[in-house]
Amino acid sequence: MALPKGIPTLQHMRSKHYSRPDNLFCSPDLQDSIIKCDVVASLRPTCTDHFPIVTLLTIPQAHTPTTTNLNFRDVDWEVFRKALKEKLASIPDPEAISTGEQLEAACDNLTSSIQATIASCVK
Repeated sequence: MALPKGIPTLQHMRSKHYSRPDNLFCSPDLQDSIIKCDVVASLRPTCTDHFPIVTLLTIPQAHTPTTTNLNFRDVDWEVFRKALKEKLASIPDPEAISTGEQLEAACDNLTSSIQATIASCVK
């Protein structure tokens, strides 16, 4: 039982007496994560006799690392083209591709040249 004993969860519409027909159950593992479990009578919707039960949990979350965004609008494209041309000159000359391995190698060479140029020229 996550909701402490003795807290009413309902006010009867006619008699205005309080009772506790609603309970909040949780597993023993989850019970250690509960910060607060209480009834908030002021948030009760109109035309209903049940009170809302508010439960606050502390559950650890893994934070995703922040990634840097590259500003391609601020690139000196003449410098970029020159650097890319130098990088492409260092890879093997193009030739007819007849196997999957040759295609993979050509794609890897092209991709690494472009990525290296971006790393050096784009802020």
